Parts: sequence; structure tokens; C-alpha cells
Amino acid sequence: MDAKLIRELFDYDKDHGRLIWKARKPDSFAASSEAERKRICAIWNAKFSGKFAMSETNGNGYLRGSIFNKKVYLHRCVWAWHHGAWPVNVIDHVNGNRSDNRIENLRDVSRSQNCHNKPTPANNKSGFKGVSWDNGRKKWLAQIRVEGKNKTLGHYDNKEDARDAYVKASKRFVWGGENVHIY
Repeated sequence: MDAKLIRELFDYDKDHGRLIWKARKPDSFAASSEAERKRICAIWNAKFSGKFAMSETNGNGYLRGSIFNKKVYLHRCVWAWHHGAWPVNVIDHVNGNRSDNRIENLRDVSRSQNCHNKPTPANNKSGFKGVSWDNGRKKWLAQIRVEGKNKTLGHYDNKEDARDAYVKASKRFVWGGENVHIY
């Protein structure tokens, strides 16, 4: 599907990060007669025009819907609406909220970068991503996964110092700079 089609079909609501169906014309519907196209168009516009598109949740918090019987995700469509092209990689929700599709919350990142923005696992005892207790050394261990390999960042007396090491490494190895907010 051509990304330009997204701008033709939708307006963007910047406050909610949502796409809104535009009214369609009768010639955008296939039917045997002009009268039938007008009837179908009127029904479609009454049901969809001016309303939020892609309101179905996929079970993991992502909003999705259909365009001409093709399933699409809202975050990818918002990206295409703004940039005029589909994202190259995966779309990451910066704040971790999968239903927050404001353009400033979306970034086109590699799968590896996207994995680094996942929430801290529920079974993590430190409360910080990349930080665990090393029972043998009786210290907090900081480590990060880079290009498929675990990289040890050091052992620390307190978990906050271990977290700081993880955040610094994440900015350097994953995001390529210091001016990135890590959740």
C-alpha cells in the first residue's frame, strides 16, 4: 500500500495521536451503477467519516484496523501520514505506551533498539532494567545486551550505581548518543 494513500484517507488528530477517516466520494466505491455507488458512499460516510480509525486492540495494546481489507497498525500509519513513507524498521513507542500514537512518541528503530525500550521484567528484584544481584560477589551486576551478546558493565555496591552504568551504556551502545531519555 502506498503511504500517500494514508494522507488521502485520513486526517491526523495531534492531541490524541489518532487518524480520522475523511469523507469519501462515490467514485471510490465499486458498484454496478452510479446510484449504487452513491448509496454505498452515503452509508460509509455516515458510519465512518469524521470518526477515529483503527480502534481495535490486538490484545497487546497496539491499535489496528483495516484499509481496503488489509490489516494495519495505527502507529505505522501515523508514521506514514507524517513522513510520506512507511517506516524502514519497527516503530518504538518512546514512553512505552502502545496506544500513545502521537508522532513525538514514535521513532523508527531497529528491532534491537526496540527491545531495549521494553519495561523492566516483573521478576526483576532490583527494579531496574539491566541490574541484577550477583550472589557470588554480593554486589549488584550491571549488564546490557548489544548485538546479541551480553556485555558486563561492572559490579556495584548499590543498585542505583548499577542502573546508572546501564543507562550510560544504553545511550552509548544502543541509541548512539547521550541525548536520549531511557525509561
